[in-house]
Amino acid sequence: MRMNSSQSSPHAPFTIRIAALALAAALTTTALPTINAESKPLTLKMVRMNGYRSQDSIRDSLRYALCQVHDHDLSFWAREYPINGSFFDRASINEAQIQKKHPPLHYKIWMQTAKAPLVIILPGMGGHYQGAGLNALAQTYFDSGHSVLLVSSSMNWEFYVAACTSKVPGYPPLDAKDIRYALRKIITKIKNEHPGEIISTHLVGLSLGAVHTLFIAKLESESNKKIGFKSYLAIHPPIDIINALTTLDDFFAKWRKWPKKKVSLNIEKAAAVYLALTKKGLPSNKKVNVDKNAAEVLIATSYRYALRELLLAIKKDGNDMGLIKTPYGFKKNDLYRELDAFSFQDYAEKFLKKSIEAKLGKSLSMKELAENGSLHSISPFLAKAENVKVINSMNDFLVPRKKLKWFAKTFGDRALFFEYGGHLGELYTKQAKKAIVEYLTTIEKVK
Repeated sequence: MRMNSSQSSPHAPFTIRIAALALAAALTTTALPTINAESKPLTLKMVRMNGYRSQDSIRDSLRYALCQVHDHDLSFWAREYPINGSFFDRASINEAQIQKKHPPLHYKIWMQTAKAPLVIILPGMGGHYQGAGLNALAQTYFDSGHSVLLVSSSMNWEFYVAACTSKVPGYPPLDAKDIRYALRKIITKIKNEHPGEIISTHLVGLSLGAVHTLFIAKLESESNKKIGFKSYLAIHPPIDIINALTTLDDFFAKWRKWPKKKVSLNIEKAAAVYLALTKKGLPSNKKVNVDKNAAEVLIATSYRYALRELLLAIKKDGNDMGLIKTPYGFKKNDLYRELDAFSFQDYAEKFLKKSIEAKLGKSLSMKELAENGSLHSISPFLAKAENVKVINSMNDFLVPRKKLKWFAKTFGDRALFFEYGGHLGELYTKQAKKAIVEYLTTIEKVK
């Protein structure tokens, strides 16, 4: 048995007006290298980011911290502690039983007072439904007339203990099945509690959640028992998630080259800058004042912390396959030290590969594992799926620029790229907020 996981206020939401003409005016096309001498040049739709003041893919990514819930008409204390603010208060935190003998899965939902489309948002690697950026995205959709549902990532320990059917998560084809099954249960529960209030359902994913969104779209197309998503939007999906996550190992290793006296100082300074972004924002025409290497270590550390919490849950469940030697007990210092030593490459090669081979009943090379879990494996479906769209930036560190042509070839004009932003670092801008709503409402206008 798996371990347990642990209203409304008077705020008048601002209205996001869908400025299709304005967005179109900002659009340009960028030519990508041709695949061969006879092929036609591939182009991506790109939105110019005037006034963004890009630094590089890493420090641009830190601007994801600027994705915060905004309640401008609240008191000082409510703004300082948004967990008590009005938008957070509008949500209900509920639970649904997904798997027998597992604890229930918690989810967060904002329902409109009238009939409305339901947007479900899947977070990035290890993300929790209470995450600030995820809730900010929920506010964008809610303020444009959607009801919104949030669940935690399949690689968050809470989803793992409640809904994962593999020994360890991290393989998109199987994780997508678990997520889809969980969403079916949750949506059924919501529709029973709010009969006739949901007019359609739409699936949106961030980063790893975007990869899951695309795999779920394929599963839906093949199923006789469909959930019935009307549209899908994948925001910043890495093409090859297993190899993309090992990029974070390279980032994390940067601190080893620093003098010992500067390790804590550099990380603490970068963390202080990040926290300042969440509280005070970034003044117009200013840059993020942090060293690039320190920013890389900070980003990697946040992901490694999520990996540690997942490994802790895997160990407690007894699904570590003997790979974690320190016993699970009340005092966890020694256990944490062992868990902290595991890199993403270690996780993929030692935990994930062994688990997937056991589940599939056959041996796999790491190359096969990565390829079967990549978006390349579902390219033919994605190329024809007219209700599937993608948003990314031109400088996402998890999608090398040379691989952007895959998006152009696969999605054509269903892919929209922002000039800057790194990984998710443009989502706080007005241009991005308009686009993520427009890319759903081009399929269904919200009344």
